[in-house]
Amino acid sequence: METESLILYSPSVQLYLIELVATLYEKAYFGFEESAHDYVEQIRNSIRAELPKGINHRLAPKELKHYGNLYAKIQTTSHTTWYVFFDKLDNRYWVGFITNNHTPQAQFLNLT
Repeated sequence: METESLILYSPSVQLYLIELVATLYEKAYFGFEESAHDYVEQIRNSIRAELPKGINHRLAPKELKHYGNLYAKIQTTSHTTWYVFFDKLDNRYWVGFITNNHTPQAQFLNLT
């Protein structure tokens, strides 16, 4: 029997994802607030699906290691890749930070 993974989000990540819905709608990335909410839910679902696979886990660069020892790339659109910083213990994941390729932090990541 396979053990289910547990993914926990830091309070700052939880707040960021809540605020991301409003930001995406207010900046007109999405025409409807519900569409922005669906996009953020897509990010969360991708994290739940991808982190336990362990396929694309990479060591965090020293400049961003304070967010988590590892990071994974989550591709949501052809223009946006999300980077999820986390620590892992057995089948438990602590997500400490989320950013994307449009932010200053992306300069430290392997974007290929």
